[in-house]
Amino acid sequence: MLDKLLESRCVIVIGKAGGRREGLAKRIVEHAAAKGLSTNVLDTYGFFRDIPLEPVKPLLPYRLISTYLPLVLPSLPGPHTSSAEAAAADAVADSSTFSGCLAKLASRADAGARIAYLKLSMLSAFITDSEISPKLDGSRVELTVAPTLYKKALTLLWVPYFKVSNKPPPKVIVIGEGGLTAKEGEWIWPLLEELTMQGAVIVLLDRAVRRQHLQYTIVLADMTQEARIGVLKYRLPVPPEDMVGHKIVVVNGGASLYKIDH
Repeated sequence: MLDKLLESRCVIVIGKAGGRREGLAKRIVEHAAAKGLSTNVLDTYGFFRDIPLEPVKPLLPYRLISTYLPLVLPSLPGPHTSSAEAAAADAVADSSTFSGCLAKLASRADAGARIAYLKLSMLSAFITDSEISPKLDGSRVELTVAPTLYKKALTLLWVPYFKVSNKPPPKVIVIGEGGLTAKEGEWIWPLLEELTMQGAVIVLLDRAVRRQHLQYTIVLADMTQEARIGVLKYRLPVPPEDMVGHKIVVVNGGASLYKIDH
C-alpha cells in the first residue's frame, strides 16, 4: 500500500491535526527512508519529532526566495492590499538583502509600503542575508518555533526554496498543513507540479477536501465532519458505510477507490 502511494506524484492526506493523517504520513516517510529515498518534512505542529530526521531551523536565504516575498503577504496577519504587494515587489527588485528591502519600505510614506513593511518584518527571524544552505535530505524543518500566525507564510516560502536551492528536491516532501486559499494556490500549485516533474512525491496534509485536490490521490485518513462534507460536495465514490467506518479510504484522481487498515 505504501509503495502504491509513493508511486503517486501528489498525495493529499485528509484528517484532523494530530490524528491518523500524521500517523499515515509518518509511515510514508519511514517507508521511503527504508527504501533509501531522501525525505523532508515541513513539521507545522511538531508531530514528526519522533521520526529520526535531522531537525532544521526554518531559516531561509533572502537571495533565493526574495521574489516570492510579495506573494506571501496575504498569508500574514493584518490587512492586505494590492498596493502593499506592489510596494514589496519594488523593494525586493531594488534590494540585494532583506535588511535593505525592509529599509526601502520603511523609507516610503505610502500606505502600501507601510503595510508591506509591517508584514515582512514579521519574518525577520526566519530570513537571513547570509549565504546559508539548509539541509534538505533526511531533515525536518521545525516550523513549530514560529508564531502560529506566521507558519502558513513560512510553509509557502519553503516550497519555492525546494525548487531554487540548486539541489535536487527530496524524493518525498511532507507539507505538515495545507489549507491553501485560492490566491495561495494560484502560485503554489504550479510550484508543486514542477517539483513532481523533478521526481518528488508531495504529501500534503489538509483538514478538508478542496477542488484542487481532485486531480491527485486523496487519502481520507480521518472521516471527520469536514471530510464528509468534501466527499459529498465533490461526489467522491465513497460508500455510505465508509463514511462512518474506521478504514482509511484512498481515492485516486477522484475516481477509483480502495481501502487500507490504519
